[in-house]
Amino acid sequence: LIATERGSGGEFSLQNGLEVAGRSLGHQPRHGSREIVVVTAALSTCDPGYVLTETLPRLEQARIRVSAFALSAELHVCRKITQETSGSMGVCLDKAHFREWLMNQTVPPPTNHPNTDEGVVTCEMVPMGFPSRNVAPLPSLVHATREKTIMARTAYSCPQCQAKNAELPTDCAVCGLKLVLSPHLARSFHHLFPVPQFAEVVVQGNNNGTSLTSSSRAAPAS
Repeated sequence: LIATERGSGGEFSLQNGLEVAGRSLGHQPRHGSREIVVVTAALSTCDPGYVLTETLPRLEQARIRVSAFALSAELHVCRKITQETSGSMGVCLDKAHFREWLMNQTVPPPTNHPNTDEGVVTCEMVPMGFPSRNVAPLPSLVHATREKTIMARTAYSCPQCQAKNAELPTDCAVCGLKLVLSPHLARSFHHLFPVPQFAEVVVQGNNNGTSLTSSSRAAPAS
């Protein structure tokens, strides 16, 4: 909003952009992925310090993956950072290529950091709680956030500490337990298994003498 009101301009600074984006990703949990996508048309970067010796080690320590896409020409510093953080680097060929590369960034990448000394990637369990919905005859204090409480009749009681929370999904304001409902997990589980590809079927011989085209789900291979 501030950039829109004041207008954009000035020298491109890769270091400042990565520093601001890295700080905004600090609250992300360990089981999630931290990624930064840089789209630039600049041919140089004007940085207050040394991005390869100051910013890059902090990105690697925070396990942030950086990917960059150049609209004009490739910058060596962008290529170096993407290689060190296991990201991807691209140079725009045309509009279709830019769209394809950008859509590829929406797919969650595989985990690339080992969690054990043997170098084997393991899964981390995320504790969750299924709260009960309570409706009181009179309003009472309910946690909206960790710092704010409101008066409400409907609340979700944490199964671990019995604290009242205003909405779901959220982290319990007292014990920090992740509170969800079964539909939230069902939606996440649904995205892990995408819809199978559809096979096009052409139906011939209708009354008007035209062909109808329909789609049917491809049968799974036996």
